[in-house]
Amino acid sequence: MAADGRAHFLEMNTRLQVEHPVTEEIYRLDLVALQIAVAEGQPLPAALPAPHGHAVEARLYAEDPAADWQPQTGTVHRIGVPAGVRLDSGLTDGDTVSVHYDPMLAKVVAWAPTRAEAVRKLAGALERARIHGPVTNRDLLVRSLRHPAFATATGLDTGFYDRHLDALTTTGADDAAHDGLCALAAALADAHGRSRFGASATSPPAPRPRSTPAGTAPTGSATGSAAPGSPPRASRACGCSPWPPTRWCWRSTGCGGRSPSPATATGSTSTPR
Repeated sequence: MAADGRAHFLEMNTRLQVEHPVTEEIYRLDLVALQIAVAEGQPLPAALPAPHGHAVEARLYAEDPAADWQPQTGTVHRIGVPAGVRLDSGLTDGDTVSVHYDPMLAKVVAWAPTRAEAVRKLAGALERARIHGPVTNRDLLVRSLRHPAFATATGLDTGFYDRHLDALTTTGADDAAHDGLCALAAALADAHGRSRFGASATSPPAPRPRSTPAGTAPTGSATGSAAPGSPPRASRACGCSPWPPTRWCWRSTGCGGRSPSPATATGSTSTPR
């Protein structure tokens, strides 16, 4: 109670916070292990380690910020991030996002010697992440991390999305065209998986022998045609098929890669204190 009679409340959470990986990366600690040690009666370290570098965390959500942050549900067919960043997630390929729990899919954390490097590293990892399933906020996270106000921390505050959300969730003409191509590729891959030759959703069919007229290049050679039994070339380019992709498609609603625009939570940053 303040001297003027006004009541003030302070939230106290006697648990690990969602952003605790940032602290762990900067101070090189395992906070969970320390909690267990304390519960067993062991003392905490006499001194806190010196901080090093910078860490940035992004929360990957099954939400659509362009549709008033609506939670999304469905099967997560594939989720993974490139090596070099930390991924904290309880999901595995094939799990379902239901209506009964928080739609957070994962926390992705990047560490680097400087804040600018950590931000660039996280944005690049999220952009290359394989996320195939419900609509997510991945595009919004990438665009937020690369926004000048966030990248430079100039005027960065809790009103960031009040000022920039519309621009960050607007789909441009190039994105729309790419979405259409990825949706087509996903449909082709799905049709191929249900073909009369028995291709499954998890493994490609064995190549079928095929005769080649004399004097012509065999199918699947350097001419650019697909090998017998392989998926349509558009499917290979998009990466929405079970074959190893040359580029993962994360932009399409058709293949489940993302929404027409991105979704919630931004990355939290922390600098040494």
